[in-house]
Amino acid sequence: MHGIGRLSRRLVVLGLAAWGVVISFPVMSFGHPIIENAIDVVVAADRISIEARIAAEEVGLVDAGGNGPSDNPQWRAAVEKHAEYVSRHLHVWADGEELSGSACYVGQVDAAGAANNEDSEHDPSPLIRYQLEYRLATPPRRLEVSQDFLSDFAGWSAPCVLRVRSADRSSFEMSLLERGGRAPLPDPPLPTAPAASGGSIRTEINHWNTFGSYLRHGIEHILTGYDHLLFVAALVLAAGRFWELVKVVTAFTLAHTLTLAISVFNMFTLDASIVEPMIAASIVLVALQNVLFPERSQGRLRLAIAFGFGLFHGLGFAGGLKEVMSELPGAAIWLALIAFSLGVEIGHQIVVLPLFSAIAVAKRGQRDPAAAVRQRRVMQVASAAITAAGVYFLIESLRW
Repeated sequence: MHGIGRLSRRLVVLGLAAWGVVISFPVMSFGHPIIENAIDVVVAADRISIEARIAAEEVGLVDAGGNGPSDNPQWRAAVEKHAEYVSRHLHVWADGEELSGSACYVGQVDAAGAANNEDSEHDPSPLIRYQLEYRLATPPRRLEVSQDFLSDFAGWSAPCVLRVRSADRSSFEMSLLERGGRAPLPDPPLPTAPAASGGSIRTEINHWNTFGSYLRHGIEHILTGYDHLLFVAALVLAAGRFWELVKVVTAFTLAHTLTLAISVFNMFTLDASIVEPMIAASIVLVALQNVLFPERSQGRLRLAIAFGFGLFHGLGFAGGLKEVMSELPGAAIWLALIAFSLGVEIGHQIVVLPLFSAIAVAKRGQRDPAAAVRQRRVMQVASAAITAAGVYFLIESLRW
């Protein structure tokens, strides 16, 4: 009777926790709330010129009522209106004072990264080009740039690939500008300095900064990606031994790394309308398997499920990243891809290791059959809560 009382209390606590998860769904960010833009900055003696290449997803979110280009007949109007948003959320500082500038819509960037000034209301390219200009009345001692794109949308993140150069230099220096951060700009050249030839412009990579930025980027992406975390948590709950955990996490890792890479290199991709529901369905299937068929939640079938759905999770990781990543120089793409993937794995382990350790500690010293039954029931209750979350995400993904 005493054991039954303890089990009842645990079930009540877990039930309340599951209810807390359910009622918190409305404040959770669905899907993969991340996009990536690109910013090129050229500093001349009397002005700062910026070309901002903005993801179409941002335009849809901010100025097109959440609609994408394919289902919005007023897409061109939304694109032009978004110039004002870009101007408000991109900031240039001279000696600590913000400069005022203006933005205008220029054109598009096609899938190969080439400029395209021909407009299409129904099939625009993933990146929209805007031109901004800031005048310099006197030579400043210190110039900086910052951005806060999508800061007014809870849960979203919008880092920018940043390239900067002085007008008399023939090479850009590349880094990643995250929201809220400030990046230094080069000193303006002398008024008599010759301008660099556009045909010889190249990009120099700050390898350490690029690696560190994308590493943090991957960690942040996972720790704010509730759908990925729920899927991994469902895998961990059913892993009876550490070796079982290693195998299932490895299968998932190999799968999502593979599809992330091939998506970034434009070898294969799927529309988000397919990827997002599949990711949500993966949560429901794995968690339900824990609840209804716990004896089948290990072994080859679970490895196949982890690998198969991991392919869709990798395509989800690439969402919002592949368009701008594909613009990077060859070495930078690999560096960014490796750093981001490593960050994703670090984010996973931040969740996996404490959760598995807590489960292992709870099991320690409990070898009798009754204890095994209690442990299974606790796992099933926790998995039921994850199932409820997965159903929520599935409904939202079908409405998105």
